[in-house]
Amino acid sequence: MKRLLLTVLVLPILMLSGCSDAQTRTSLPVIYIATPKMGEVKFAEVSEMTPNPKANIQLNLKDPHDKAVLQKVLHWLQTAPYSKLEDQHQPMPSEGPTTLILKLNNGQEAWIQPATNCITNGNSTTCKSAKGYIDFQYTDSTRRTRLKSEALDEWLLGAWKHDIVPKG
Repeated sequence: MKRLLLTVLVLPILMLSGCSDAQTRTSLPVIYIATPKMGEVKFAEVSEMTPNPKANIQLNLKDPHDKAVLQKVLHWLQTAPYSKLEDQHQPMPSEGPTTLILKLNNGQEAWIQPATNCITNGNSTTCKSAKGYIDFQYTDSTRRTRLKSEALDEWLLGAWKHDIVPKG
């Protein structure tokens, strides 16, 4: 009798808590934007003032050192955990943070930037760094993906200057 009473009281509670948890997990949209692999990259450059081409520093993918740097960066990108899909109405900044620009063999272009959280009040927009996060976006899309990568964020914020030496 005690066992039956325990089953009747505890089983519905376990079922309800399990169902509500399952509903919470399945109701959250998971959107993933595939990141490029080394073989898909035709051209790569670092831009300190997007999109000012005079400030861009190109990586020579035939140079073993530059290729190793790009492989390291792409590894960070591909292994970074997904954080959240950014607000599609908040475009990537047209000027500002250091951007790694990847031009792919299929004609697409991808931007990787340190993540920022922006708030707009009237005509004024204020952005603050989202430390430890980066934003990834194909430029032909309004969608961008926020990924957690302290190493890649630090690299974009200035450590890249130790890896990439301007040529010429």
